[in-house]
Amino acid sequence: TLQLGVCGVYAFFMWIVRITPASLFGLQAPTKQSPPKTTSSDLVKTMPVGFCSAGAHACTVFSLGGDPLFCQIVKSGEPVLSAI
Repeated sequence: TLQLGVCGVYAFFMWIVRITPASLFGLQAPTKQSPPKTTSSDLVKTMPVGFCSAGAHACTVFSLGGDPLFCQIVKSGEPVLSAI
């Protein structure tokens, strides 16, 4: 959760400043980047992916309260859910 929060703040800061840091790896000057244009159609299209991701995370958290073997089974099933 901390990693997601830090990366979210970093991405938001980069969009506000409008600098693309990826060009720094090629030793080039950073270029300006405009914020992405998101429509309501884009948000509707990403809802199923977000729902499945939240469901996989919830299953992992719930499995931690039970048998450790069950937790390993749930964790090993996450790539399958990600592939779908």
